[in-house]
Amino acid sequence: MSTVILYASKYGATQKIASIIADKIPNASLIDLKCANSATIENFDTVIIGSAIYAGLIRKEAKDFIEKSQTTLLKKNIALFISGISEDAQELFFKNNFPASLLQHSKANMLLGGIFDPSKTNAIERTIVKLITKNSNYFSSIDDSKITAFIDKLGR
Repeated sequence: MSTVILYASKYGATQKIASIIADKIPNASLIDLKCANSATIENFDTVIIGSAIYAGLIRKEAKDFIEKSQTTLLKKNIALFISGISEDAQELFFKNNFPASLLQHSKANMLLGGIFDPSKTNAIERTIVKLITKNSNYFSSIDDSKITAFIDKLGR
């Protein structure tokens, strides 16, 4: 079974999660949606799409790809993940960012953690993160056991 992992990352957390997933799935292909002019998924059985979430929204390149490819995605074995530091509104994030038909068709919809690196953010982002997490230092909430559970839901 051939697998492609498409991701849209802002500061690198989503890319890191996508790479971890790729390492756990033999022969998986990894595509950065920011660099891919037109990613094709026709030759893959399984499609995993991941995006960072900021202010409740997934990255534009992920949103555009999903809108363009929705019909094809509904014919594939799919899974969706988001990366972020706030797990409080996980269900709402999915509901507000992905078509209902895609969410229902997907085998797994999970927030797989995130990274906060103050050296990569501006003052406003640091303030928002400090208000949300009460922490302004580097931290990672990427959880390998969640990633494994996510992959397991695909039936691999």
